[in-house]
Amino acid sequence: MKLTKEALKQIIKEELEAVIAEATDGDSLSQQLIKLGCREGGEWGSRSKSGEDGTYDYNNGYIGFVDNGTLYEFYCQDQAREAMKAVEAAGYRKGSVAIPSSMKNPGMQNKY
Repeated sequence: MKLTKEALKQIIKEELEAVIAEATDGDSLSQQLIKLGCREGGEWGSRSKSGEDGTYDYNNGYIGFVDNGTLYEFYCQDQAREAMKAVEAAGYRKGSVAIPSSMKNPGMQNKY
């Protein structure tokens, strides 16, 4: 069987896309955040109604990021800088992501 240049290019493209998708997978980033000491948020794994794939946001100690239409939430108050660095290193960009758990932060209840 002989491979054409076009077929080889397509195979390489598909393999690269698979490697990139695996490297930016929300589950692997979730494991990194847990290792940093972040706790999973209450709405973790819910479908995102706000925020596009590849974006993250931080609010009231919660970091939320959207991967393949799924919202991941983590409480990272003490690890905020490290968590945001990990999220950015994974290829996510700062954007507007609704983080439902951020309004449930115990420290914020007396402010409203």
